[in-house]
Amino acid sequence: MKRRKFIQYSTIGGGSFLLNLGLNNPPPADAFIFGLIFRALLNAAFGGFQMRDQKWWDERLDVMLAQQAFIRERFTNVTVAEVESPQYNVIVAAQQPQSQSLIIDPKKNKNIPNKINQTITSNVAFACPRVENGEECLATFAGPASVGMAIAATYLKQNERMTFDDVQASIIPKLQGNVQYSDMRGWSDSTAFRAYPNNYSDTGVRIRYDAIDPRPGGYGIIDVSVDSWHLIQIPKIRVSFV
Repeated sequence: MKRRKFIQYSTIGGGSFLLNLGLNNPPPADAFIFGLIFRALLNAAFGGFQMRDQKWWDERLDVMLAQQAFIRERFTNVTVAEVESPQYNVIVAAQQPQSQSLIIDPKKNKNIPNKINQTITSNVAFACPRVENGEECLATFAGPASVGMAIAATYLKQNERMTFDDVQASIIPKLQGNVQYSDMRGWSDSTAFRAYPNNYSDTGVRIRYDAIDPRPGGYGIIDVSVDSWHLIQIPKIRVSFV
């Protein structure tokens, strides 16, 4: 396989992430954790941002809108960044452990239940909220969709040499009042496909995920394409679970 045809997530497990874009030496295994996945999107799409604490965002309607969506899906550890964007004022992230039900053969394992839940990875979610003049706009993405967004944004910044404004226009969901987009599916879903509008097309970003072997030691594939003046195919992202 040629270089830059594939992006390898060497490990995703226990909140640890390792990313190799084929550009530099990969970081240590514990370096690309939840907070840095969030920062990957922020650094590529916004450049300038400021992390905010609980006191600052407790009374913000846009953050409350995102937090309510996360609570419904049982996400915790909410993190907020104030960003420089003509569309959104904040980007919100959260996480939860992702479990997979494993069927155990009772003939071989008589002393354990025939079905157990085993954590395969940390599920990271992003939200792009906006509340203005009573109109709510919310886009939420978790698991393969959120990772696909973050890696695609990084790829466009590094490989396509896009400006921050161009990356935002290409990756961040187009702002539309009273419209909500959501893909909160996790890593155990066998096949998931999602398209959402960017500033160039109603289906500007298309993310497909195939859970090839969703268990510890298994892997999945994320396929992202971006319509930005022309169609850009991001190298396939292989996600390995440990």
